Amino acid sequence: MGEWAKASSSTPGCADDPSHGAYEVQNGGSITGTVTTWGTISGSGPSGTHYPLTCTGAGAPKTIPSFSFNVANYPAGTVHQYTFPADYTTFNTYISTHKNNLSGVFYIEWGSGSKPVDLGGVSVGGDLTVVATNAPIDASAGIRAASGGTTYKLGVLASFYAAPATTCTTNGGNPSDCAIGFKNNFAPIDGSVTGGDNTAVVLYAPNGPVAFKNNADFLGAVYANNIQVKNNMNVIYDPRVDQIVGFGTVTLDIDLWLECRPGALSDTTC
Repeated sequence: MGEWAKASSSTPGCADDPSHGAYEVQNGGSITGTVTTWGTISGSGPSGTHYPLTCTGAGAPKTIPSFSFNVANYPAGTVHQYTFPADYTTFNTYISTHKNNLSGVFYIEWGSGSKPVDLGGVSVGGDLTVVATNAPIDASAGIRAASGGTTYKLGVLASFYAAPATTCTTNGGNPSDCAIGFKNNFAPIDGSVTGGDNTAVVLYAPNGPVAFKNNADFLGAVYANNIQVKNNMNVIYDPRVDQIVGFGTVTLDIDLWLECRPGALSDTTC
């Protein structure tokens, strides 16, 4: 892969791992630059200079710009606006009618844990943006790509629901507990498209946790107060999420990879 690799600790003096067992570098590719780690280095590479058992401090976490919705930023005729609970039934009827080929922009104001934005069983047929100002987004029956798609799509799910991290679990499908909850096959991909995967997804929940249970497989990124995962999750960063309507004119670049160790449900640090 080229470049360099560094396995650092956020604990002063790497005191969190006195046995050097938590920062191993196992390489199956080719790191041609310097490798520095508090643990050991193994694998078919790297070919660069090695510095095992060397403590370095982790870089400071960085935040991304806050997401802001503006109807003028989206193509005319694509925006659907609802206010819960008054429009709760109307919204659900629309989703039910279009769930096999859903696209467009959906802005939902208000709502509650008992009135979630239910996207369970939806198939994404085109660019899809769903923004909920005060309601959780629930997909207890998963989300898939519409069959036969031939174009690359972008999905954005943003919930500002303030769910307590300690009550969100990997059961998924518990909208009163998670800002965004998925259960059973969150897989917005389509094998009929050359390359296999055609939908990049951004999940944004700054005030509450996101939970995945049972087979989450997607391209993109997750930004959340807390992330819970159980049973088979595979997420690959996709550069198509570098620029997203709602985050302003900035381009998000990968500056540093930090591997987060499992922690308490209320933990929002890495």
